[in-house]
Amino acid sequence: MCIIKKLKERKRKRRERIYEGPYEDGGTRRRIDTDAPKDISSNELEYFFCRFSTLSIMEDDSNLHCAEYAFGATKKEDGVHCTVSCKYGLEIKREEIRPHELLATLNELIKRYEISKHNGKFYDVAGLPYFYGSEIDAVFKSGEEIHARNNQDPFIEIGFMQELCSAFGISQINEEN
Repeated sequence: MCIIKKLKERKRKRRERIYEGPYEDGGTRRRIDTDAPKDISSNELEYFFCRFSTLSIMEDDSNLHCAEYAFGATKKEDGVHCTVSCKYGLEIKREEIRPHELLATLNELIKRYEISKHNGKFYDVAGLPYFYGSEIDAVFKSGEEIHARNNQDPFIEIGFMQELCSAFGISQINEEN
């Protein structure tokens, strides 16, 4: 058997083991990493990524436009390299360098909204339009990590979404921001 076939077979077996069986169109894959820590002691955030959709949330409840938001922050020597993306009919993207205090703000939000309680939970529904849920990745200097994803339903609180938009300077969706 050639090496490519072996690698494909190995990936298939791993995927079936992780997601409790073969993945079928229209099916659901869920995985809970029971070893993922639900309490993070580190206060030094080095990498942050969060994407969420407000398409399934009433605009009146959240004061956020129905859109898909993505925020990224990576610690560098010269500051925090940030990416912001909003898809609301058109896609608005921006990259910028912000002060290191942004990571402290994000860490405080993670602690206050207890985001680590979702650590290790992955839920994917096949056959849905592109993205209706939320996902979050956070890596701390201590080596602790938070990873969670749900493509069907946003599991993070609306308050966290609102404060995240505020921290990254999104108040309204338009070409200026």
